[in-house]
Amino acid sequence: DNPFADAPIRAKLTNRVFRGAAKVEEKVRRSIEWQAAQVMQTGKIKFSDEVGKVLYELDYQPKASHFPTVSVAWSDTATADPIADLSKIVNVVRKDGKRRPDTVIMGSNAIENFLANKKVLEYFDNRRIDRGTIAPALINGSDSGEYRGTIEVGAYKLDLWTYGDTYTDPQSKETKEYLDPDNVVVRASTGRLDGTFGAVPNIGALLGANSRARVLPELPGRLSDAANGMDLHFNAWLDETGENLFAGVAARPLMVPTAIDTFGCLKTKL
Repeated sequence: DNPFADAPIRAKLTNRVFRGAAKVEEKVRRSIEWQAAQVMQTGKIKFSDEVGKVLYELDYQPKASHFPTVSVAWSDTATADPIADLSKIVNVVRKDGKRRPDTVIMGSNAIENFLANKKVLEYFDNRRIDRGTIAPALINGSDSGEYRGTIEVGAYKLDLWTYGDTYTDPQSKETKEYLDPDNVVVRASTGRLDGTFGAVPNIGALLGANSRARVLPELPGRLSDAANGMDLHFNAWLDETGENLFAGVAARPLMVPTAIDTFGCLKTKL
């Protein structure tokens, strides 16, 4: 008897493929986060090979004024003026993006320097005017971003977040933060940074020899979940001996800033 002709056996194999796909999905989501971090901090995405050589750079051509560097590093807590620095980039985003900036996201070093800054402490220590409240609070079940409160900058009131999520660099194997520790992102939450997925060609299917349907008919060729921002392509095949079954999962995510003027990144380190 052929055990693989038995539907329950094939179902078990398909389930194993799905369990493996869950790990691949985590990698894809880290790739999406990595792309989004690049876009928000540089307006570009650089795709590298396994040794770190940049193979392709996708430049969305943002305005240089949206990615300024402070004149005095925030680490100089006695003389730097973070409120004035934030005010400048907030106004740039409002002017170019035509939308109200309402969110500021600080890297781990930036928030420490911000909270230790003399002028910031004086700004908040005002007995007559409430200029904001900074207090740690985890909201919306997020395990990556921490909501810290609100801050008034010029004519705008911004939600202040910190973000310190990390990934393992595939080349150096070092743990790095998606958001540069010294960077500050300012954005209008109504702006758009869209995730799109490209097709993954299957040569066998294009040639009319789709072996997947014969090997694991229960395995879908594609699993798309628009609500959760994921699109996976499946494939299964046998080796030339017919004794080893292989399965693959592929995805082609790309982050596209369809409202590129609605955000900016302030570099607080010289």
